[in-house]
Amino acid sequence: MKTILFILIIFIITLKVFSQDLIVNKKGDSLKCKIIKIEKEYIYFTYYYKNSIKDTNLATAQVKEFISDYYTKPEASSYKNANKKNKIIRIAASGGYSYRVARLSPDIPNDFVDYMKKLRNGYAFSSDIIFHDSKSFWAGFKYSYAKFINEMDNIYIIYPNNSIRYGKLRDDVTINYIAPSMNFLLFSKNKMTKYILGMSIGYLNYKDNALLIDRYLIKGETVGVTFDYGFDFCLSGSYDLGLLFSFNIASLGVYKISDGTTVRKVQLEKGKYENLSRIDLTIGLRFLK
Repeated sequence: MKTILFILIIFIITLKVFSQDLIVNKKGDSLKCKIIKIEKEYIYFTYYYKNSIKDTNLATAQVKEFISDYYTKPEASSYKNANKKNKIIRIAASGGYSYRVARLSPDIPNDFVDYMKKLRNGYAFSSDIIFHDSKSFWAGFKYSYAKFINEMDNIYIIYPNNSIRYGKLRDDVTINYIAPSMNFLLFSKNKMTKYILGMSIGYLNYKDNALLIDRYLIKGETVGVTFDYGFDFCLSGSYDLGLLFSFNIASLGVYKISDGTTVRKVQLEKGKYENLSRIDLTIGLRFLK
């Protein structure tokens, strides 16, 4: 929970940095700008004019009112100016590396520590479709898929009657996530690069086709949170190449385990939940329509 709160604060601060203010003078004229400093006699601010950033000030005696964070879209990042034809849909598909960030339990036997470390590494795929209304705020849907596989031969189990069975250990973990999303999009000065900040909260499904000499199916579901930080590089009017960093946060407190004959429900103690959090680094194409 502390991790989610920390990232959420950073996310909000980032959005605030890119917001803009409003100054209205006593003649009724308004100016979109970014206020830098307010003193007794002057207000210092920057504003966007003819493709460049200007620094200036205005006497407080000439100001009727000013409102901080009045605009959430910087003037320099006008989406209409970046495209002759306004794009209202962005479809993205990405694939790449995934890493589970959970610490290994100290209770894991030494012989299996290396196995669990390798099981942290996998691959991920994500797909997003988002819509906008000519502003920098976009709403949409996100889907992500992550896969983690590892196996080990020649393991054995010693039973209470001292009998021994030999076989294979294998984990085939699949994590599916789907959620509504909110996204904030900004443009670079030359309009060739877009910066995307996204957040989503939704449904997460966990499945492990496990093998511990015998086969088992472990399944669970929970709520997940994803924070996205991305860069889109313009390839043409309708296509971008995108790089995406995603931090996915989730934990599993209840799961079901089946051996093909019986199904058993397992309730984990608080503080001992299965940590499903992971980092994804992916690259892919974006289509704008």
